[in-house]
Amino acid sequence: MTYFSGAYLTAPQPPVWGAFAAEAAGTEAMRQPAAAIIQRCYRWLEAAEPILPQAVAVAPVLVTAVQQYAAQQYPASLQQVAVVVQTVQQLRAAVPGLPPL
Repeated sequence: MTYFSGAYLTAPQPPVWGAFAAEAAGTEAMRQPAAAIIQRCYRWLEAAEPILPQAVAVAPVLVTAVQQYAAQQYPASLQQVAVVVQTVQQLRAAVPGLPPL
């Protein structure tokens, strides 16, 4: 009784290590920008809060981004930070005295 066909034995196998290395490189490429924009948003929030106390409303979204970053969920973290950046842009348009991001 044959359990494996000849086609199965000769079929090319996917390059598992190559795929892993590419994924790891992609993850690293997302980690650094995520860290940088999270830091910029945090510094902005520190500077903006004395001018516009309501700016702290973005803090929960920023905290979620930090938690996702800590869990190495960089794409999700970047999406959360994008929400913060968009909100900051809207706040700056409404309140010209806010610091730049």
